[in-house]
Amino acid sequence: MEWLQAIAAINNQELIQHKYNFKNRFLDFIPTKIRNNHNHKTYDERWPMAVNALGAIWYHKLTSDEHTLIALKQAYNYQINQNGNWKKQIESVPQAMKGYSLIYLDQITQYPLYKIAIEEILNTLLFTLPRELDGCLPYNKMNQNLVDTLGMICPFLAKYSSSYGNSNALELSLNQLKQFIEANIDSDTHLPYHGYYADGAKRLGMHGWGRGTGWYILGLIDTIVEVPKNHPNYCFLVESYISAANSLRKFQREDGHWNWAIPLRVNKLDSSATSFIGYSILRGIKAGILDNSFSTVTEKAIKGIIEVTHPNGLIDGSLSDCMGLGLYPNTFGPQPWLQGMATAFGSLYFAN
Repeated sequence: MEWLQAIAAINNQELIQHKYNFKNRFLDFIPTKIRNNHNHKTYDERWPMAVNALGAIWYHKLTSDEHTLIALKQAYNYQINQNGNWKKQIESVPQAMKGYSLIYLDQITQYPLYKIAIEEILNTLLFTLPRELDGCLPYNKMNQNLVDTLGMICPFLAKYSSSYGNSNALELSLNQLKQFIEANIDSDTHLPYHGYYADGAKRLGMHGWGRGTGWYILGLIDTIVEVPKNHPNYCFLVESYISAANSLRKFQREDGHWNWAIPLRVNKLDSSATSFIGYSILRGIKAGILDNSFSTVTEKAIKGIIEVTHPNGLIDGSLSDCMGLGLYPNTFGPQPWLQGMATAFGSLYFAN
């Protein structure tokens, strides 16, 4: 638990700083003017803050730690105005992920402005953002349906439906997953490609990109646990999740990690992929979807994350942020999303 306390403390710091760590990105390849704008872009506009929040809610569920609750409140209160609206308008999928953890904060605090902010995210996803031909929400204005989207919006939509009741939210979540699985999952390994175009080329980018696979299996399991078991798509999603989990068990390294490019036998580990995947497999075990034989997978993964943690609680070894579909960096180090996802994984692991 000392390890978990240390990593959670740094995750709380990341959560309330509202700054994105660009030190490991391809800064040398970005023009100075653009690079300076990126460095001053507020952290809360991007998805890493939402992953830090995910780690914080799981740690708070485990410990009821008051410092973590304060960090969550500060992070969200900074972003919404006195009417409950987002100061920075929700205009894309990556901005919407923070709604998932805000539902938890709303449920435990009953602070009325949080529900208003949650509704704004929901309405943006349901009614404002453009849809593709297959009814899915693209990740960006380039009309790319990326694997990241599955983890960023599907759990939020499904949790909104189970928490407050909204069948349209659930159906959008399930359609997003179903369309991606049918178009973009390798039939041999059951691992995802990076993305596809609904009106054109399928299976774009790398097959089995580590963190992308993490987004895929996270999107599946955090959605599945919110879906009624009698829903027509429930069994399809469970089968897809189990297939991916079985495949990932085979690809796990001896040190507990997964490669940044999972199917490649000689490759560098990505601790962020390990955190995403470890968390998602452990959720499946605790939900009774995976049998207890998968516990060896999560135990090895936790040990792997601990091995790349510095004495002060900072975790190392994450692949840097991708610059776009098929554009993968070659730098590794500490990252906000690694700290958040490892905190979520560790909290779930110690919640016995």
